[in-house]
Amino acid sequence: MQELIYQQMKKITGFPNADSCYSPMFSSIGLNVSPNRNGVSNLYFSYNGLTRSIFNGLIGLPFPLNTSLSNVYKLVFGFSKGTLAFWKNDGFIFECEGISELPLLASVSSATAEMWIDGEASDSEYLMIRGYSVNNTLFDPDAVVPFIFGIRAIEGKLETSGGFRARAQDGKITLAFDFEALKATTKYVRNMLACAPQTAEEASRLCRRWIRNNARAFEFEAKDETEAKNIANALKGLLFNFTKAQGRFDNSVVPFPSRGTAPYTSVWDLFFANPGYSLLGTNVSKDFVRNIAKTSRSDGKISPLICSTYERNDIGFYPLLGRIVFNEIDFDYSFGWDVFEAIEANNKWWITARMADCGLIFEEIDNRPIITVAVNAFLFDQFNATAELALKLGLEEKHEKWSRKAKELEQTIIANFYDRENNTFNISGFNSDGSTRIEAENPDDFSLVIPLWAGVDIGAENALAMVKDIVVPGESPSVEQTVIKLDILKKYGFDEEYEKTKAEFLSSFAKPTDFSNSVSCSVYLRLLTEQAE
Repeated sequence: MQELIYQQMKKITGFPNADSCYSPMFSSIGLNVSPNRNGVSNLYFSYNGLTRSIFNGLIGLPFPLNTSLSNVYKLVFGFSKGTLAFWKNDGFIFECEGISELPLLASVSSATAEMWIDGEASDSEYLMIRGYSVNNTLFDPDAVVPFIFGIRAIEGKLETSGGFRARAQDGKITLAFDFEALKATTKYVRNMLACAPQTAEEASRLCRRWIRNNARAFEFEAKDETEAKNIANALKGLLFNFTKAQGRFDNSVVPFPSRGTAPYTSVWDLFFANPGYSLLGTNVSKDFVRNIAKTSRSDGKISPLICSTYERNDIGFYPLLGRIVFNEIDFDYSFGWDVFEAIEANNKWWITARMADCGLIFEEIDNRPIITVAVNAFLFDQFNATAELALKLGLEEKHEKWSRKAKELEQTIIANFYDRENNTFNISGFNSDGSTRIEAENPDDFSLVIPLWAGVDIGAENALAMVKDIVVPGESPSVEQTVIKLDILKKYGFDEEYEKTKAEFLSSFAKPTDFSNSVSCSVYLRLLTEQAE
């Protein structure tokens, strides 16, 4: 039952390091709270491709976490004499009793270039700390990132002479914290803190309600406790890797594959994970595609990944945006109109900037142009997706145009890559001028079967034989390869093999660390939901 899943979520405790320090409500911060350390040792900020530590010794408790009092479901960290709970995306409440003094902000990390107290906005109830986080990643176009960290004493009093601390009032200390970056003002942070819950229990109720609302799609029964544990870990891995990060993501929901190690979002990850992301009921795909559309270059080139403020238009990617649009569960016409122009412009960029004389699309690998079957098959699929989108929008001429372009590219792929005698697609490619065929480096079955996935028409009999001879016995060591294999098996009616591959994939998740990546979590939950139906 669903309640069994939530019971398992309550048993998940501990956020020991920057790789797993997620916080809920689509936040951009995490806390280092673990059973083997006292108090809260770090505040982490996930921004522009890097998770950086801002404060060391954030809350200096003389006692460690008590896991029996802690759980992810309410995002409560329990200490023997204190409780911490999140109440908003980048804010949390901490309360304790039985101690007269609580040390705060023992030191700043190397990622903090400068920090000072905003004297005009601070007093014994409010402490406004301003600072700059330094740039130490290529994703970040700015030398520093401004932030404001606010603390409000709900019970007790704040002191700043000789270090930061809170003193008890009637034996209790209750503090509200809020972290804001880029656009924040001290007035805004003070207003947010003034609206904070008065207790950690009240904050935990807000968080519990938030998690239940965002996990509402999963109302099927777990067949046993092991499956309930897996679902709980997958839910955590999804919910806590989504963010409304600072900068361009601030008003939209985007997924990070790993908040700790990869605080950016990519077209590739979204392509494979979006059907599972959609189960949460967020607008993650639409938000992401709109972000891509807004940052697409004037000539139509799009970035393979985007961060909070930096666009990466200098590295290679596959043309996958068109199909992502059609991974939406329901078609939103206003959304279609918003993104159609960007997808069509991207198609034109591939044709004008990456089309070789032989009519095939090339990509740059290790700083040299090479034509591969995979990129051509992906673009063939994007042409078809563009034609489908045009038809839905009533653009008949554009539908005919991109259908024709897809057919032309399909015939070129067949002529240059399809080996009719052996009924297989060649892994080999061409130099960019199309004059010399070269053998691909480290050939793999994954690239070879992309034309089957895209539906390149080699005849029904040949396609079925290729699936049977190559796809069915082929191994799928990665999540992405598993998704491609499952899509092909379903497309060509290999139902028994599909169910077997899906069962093997689901059973491969055996420990909590298997659910640290949001793409894995998404695919797992989508297939499990499909299985339940």
